[in-house]
Amino acid sequence: QTEESMSRKLSAASRLHEDYRPLKSEVDLLRRQCLGLERLPDLHEEEGSPITPE
Repeated sequence: QTEESMSRKLSAASRLHEDYRPLKSEVDLLRRQCLGLERLPDLHEEEGSPITPE
């Protein structure tokens, strides 16, 4: 039961990550174009993150 629950949570987190990816791209574009800032790091690029690029 615990393994199944963890699997569902990971699946939900993966779906949320995919849902918000276009929004992050838009925010990064606006940061560059309007504010002259660098893009925000992806989750897997953050120091100490357990998230992989896949």
